[in-house]
Amino acid sequence: MINLSILMKKIPEGFKGQRLVRMPTSTLSRCKKLPIIRDLYVTDIGHYSESRHHWVTRPQGAPSHILIYCSSGSGWIREPGCRRVRVPREGVVLIPAGRAHEYGASKKTPWQIHWVHFQGLRAEEYLRVLEVTSPFKLHSVPGADFIVQAFEDTYRALRAGASDADLLAVSTGLARTLALIHRERRAIGAKSRQTEERIARSIEWMTAHLSEPLTLPQLAKEARLSVPHYSALFKQQIGCSPMRQLSLIRMRRASELLEETDLPINEIAFQVGYENPFHFSRVFKSIVGLPPSHYRNS
Repeated sequence: MINLSILMKKIPEGFKGQRLVRMPTSTLSRCKKLPIIRDLYVTDIGHYSESRHHWVTRPQGAPSHILIYCSSGSGWIREPGCRRVRVPREGVVLIPAGRAHEYGASKKTPWQIHWVHFQGLRAEEYLRVLEVTSPFKLHSVPGADFIVQAFEDTYRALRAGASDADLLAVSTGLARTLALIHRERRAIGAKSRQTEERIARSIEWMTAHLSEPLTLPQLAKEARLSVPHYSALFKQQIGCSPMRQLSLIRMRRASELLEETDLPINEIAFQVGYENPFHFSRVFKSIVGLPPSHYRNS
């Protein structure tokens, strides 16, 4: 069967009427040193009013955290290997740095988006407050004109030359925007919130027990849900099955160990829950695209 996505036209950027600012390296160096600004600062900012065929793929994630606001139309986002999750009008997507992801515009109603890439000493604290879990978080924020206004203020400041005063205004403006998103996001029922928290805790529990031979019934039991209910809710919220997510987390940890340590591959396999290193190598290659030894060498 032909993979139709390969035949589709894909454009990461370069749209008619787009606005885009990438912070120079020298400016980013200043941001990392200046008080207050170093806590939270913008690295890139853009606006696409025309986005037909927009498609971005980042197998290794982005170096910065990403905020995307869909002001009209719709789009989609997913972690590689999982199903797409629709991003509706007035949807806000937050993607942590270093998390593999894909996103793009709807074919029928391409989205109009405002987006910001950001870093900072306290950036991850903001993500925790906004309950961003792997690999991304989607909020619905109806009537969020403050996001568009914050974008316009930030864009003007950065286009003006990015003085220290401008950078301070951008930093505090971004912090206020994230705080308003947290306040204004649409409330969900107590039961739905409790279920969401159970799935989030399940992912945290997976991550803390990677070396153990985890099973689906065991994961469902830890979440205090039946296996069918747990599987359905997990796929609805995360976009893939619990066991698929477990494999993704294991391979992400394995890639870190391959990059950062000299541990033998069979020891890395054991640390991420595989007694058979050959099975580990097959799973690693199927997800990452390279055998563990080639990945380490590259």
